[in-house]
Amino acid sequence: MDSNSGADDSFKSEVRDSLVNVKDSTEQLDKIIAYVTRVIALNTSRKAEHLNPDDSFASLGVNEQTATEIRNFVANELSLFLSKGMFTEANTIRSISEYMRDALNSR
Repeated sequence: MDSNSGADDSFKSEVRDSLVNVKDSTEQLDKIIAYVTRVIALNTSRKAEHLNPDDSFASLGVNEQTATEIRNFVANELSLFLSKGMFTEANTIRSISEYMRDALNSR
């Protein structure tokens, strides 16, 4: 067993808890938008502060390969599975974040 496995699991749990354990739904959505923005920035080499949560994924440089990387990152870190179709041109950071908020709260 990897000695870092416990630390990784603990970190993942902390990240997930920081997104789930928020009473106010607006504040929770803001935290999830910030999280998704950071993930997209990491996977597109763009600065998070330059990403608009209402821009389409296509305009943010998210292609099929990038979408797969983002989906894998979120699945690994939050145990939340996003479909390929969620990264279509019409979807945005905000729309994915709203879906994630609903999915995280339904568990």
